[in-house]
Amino acid sequence: MKRIHKLIAAALALTMLTPMTAALPASAADAWRTEYQRLVKSKDTGGKTDYESTKYSLADIVGDGIPELMISPSELHIADVEVYTWYQGKAVFLGQMQQSGEMLFDATTGELISSCTSQGYTESQHYAFYCGALVQTLSLSDNNAANPPHYYKINGVDVSESEYDKYNSMLNSHKYVRYGRDYAASNMTPIQSFKVTNPVAELGNVNQDKAVNASDAARILIGAASYGATSRTGLSQAQETAGDVNGDHRINASDAAIVLIYAAAVGSGKTGARLQDYIR
Repeated sequence: MKRIHKLIAAALALTMLTPMTAALPASAADAWRTEYQRLVKSKDTGGKTDYESTKYSLADIVGDGIPELMISPSELHIADVEVYTWYQGKAVFLGQMQQSGEMLFDATTGELISSCTSQGYTESQHYAFYCGALVQTLSLSDNNAANPPHYYKINGVDVSESEYDKYNSMLNSHKYVRYGRDYAASNMTPIQSFKVTNPVAELGNVNQDKAVNASDAARILIGAASYGATSRTGLSQAQETAGDVNGDHRINASDAAIVLIYAAAVGSGKTGARLQDYIR
């Protein structure tokens, strides 16, 4: 009995030392604002001219309600734009996009584009979002403005000039937006006032209803199969975030298995079951 009393006393002491959980949702919802402000400040080069100064852009590119962050150090030809996304509660560095201090976004396909032109040579890479990371979907390169012989390549494969031009003509019909230099690094108001429009999906709740169950596991498997065939899951970024249950930046059978085990536990009447408890 004395041992039980000691355990109860210890539990009460821990409870008193533990912050009230009621305050967590609000702070968690705004965590991205704090981290984005820190990142912008840490990247500020203190350039004296507008041309050389650090700037940034915010845009909800993936459609999960929380914006991506693009930071540009200058407008110099070789300047890269650092791209960050908010994924499973933390800022994730996606990479550097190159295009004179700006990043090109293909609003038609939802892809990011990094490109470089130098001494007659042109290269560009297209990237799609996948579970908090970027996956290359297309590469184009040519030396059309350099001395012959000329080459034209799509995804590393040599093609004719006419085929290359036809492909570029199709891409030119898309809608593009430039990001990277919308706000001065000293101006935090855009981050502080950005309106989050959509809730981020609950972990495991891929179909975004009120339960995590076999239906979500099925959506994960369908998305994984689609990605294997087409390099696209057919899911929104919020759904991919929810489906990446084990946090390995992939959605596959492992994530579906965790959801099914958890759903079975809940279905058998196990009270207090949490999806996180089944992640190994």
